[in-house]
Amino acid sequence: MAARLVRADGNGLMASLLDSEISALQQVRNIVHDADIRAFSESLRDSRRVLVLGRGHAASLSALIALRLNRSGYVAVDLGSHMHQMAEALAALSKDDVVWLLAFRKASPLIHEVRAIAANRGATTLALTDPRAARIDPLPDHQISVSRGRAGESQSLVVPMTIANAVILDLAAIDGGRSLRALGAFKTFRATCGLTKTLL
Repeated sequence: MAARLVRADGNGLMASLLDSEISALQQVRNIVHDADIRAFSESLRDSRRVLVLGRGHAASLSALIALRLNRSGYVAVDLGSHMHQMAEALAALSKDDVVWLLAFRKASPLIHEVRAIAANRGATTLALTDPRAARIDPLPDHQISVSRGRAGESQSLVVPMTIANAVILDLAAIDGGRSLRALGAFKTFRATCGLTKTLL
């Protein structure tokens, strides 16, 4: 935080944050390839169920991924928002399921424990991590590890969110219209069910 404030003092706060985000996003071009994205999206397409888990700053992205997958017609559970039912969700884990782990700064003991359970049950594991959190044991089946910013820069949430968005977009391109049909049906339901007026 102190280093970021020093950088911002010379260039202006907003300009400094924008420069940091742009720099972090630019390096993704050289690190993450279409084949990496496709490995994730194919695993999701072929799954029975997707369990998503992120702790700390990754928790907000975990919730967003589960929401978007559900709207795209996939059964997805954000484990972080169902901590009291995590044992039940993991007890039913099988080789037909996918566990998507997100770890920034470091992989928490819970991430390692869930990974071990997934390996024991034969479930496919995906991991989206910082380089500092890249060591998950056993190794995930597919992993994308990319920096969210250098020391003294903003630790971008835009970088992993962009990668997650790319995976979900690619999934829609390869799942034979499943995502598009589900999104269309959800849009129609939301427009006609009356819940919007009730919630307002």
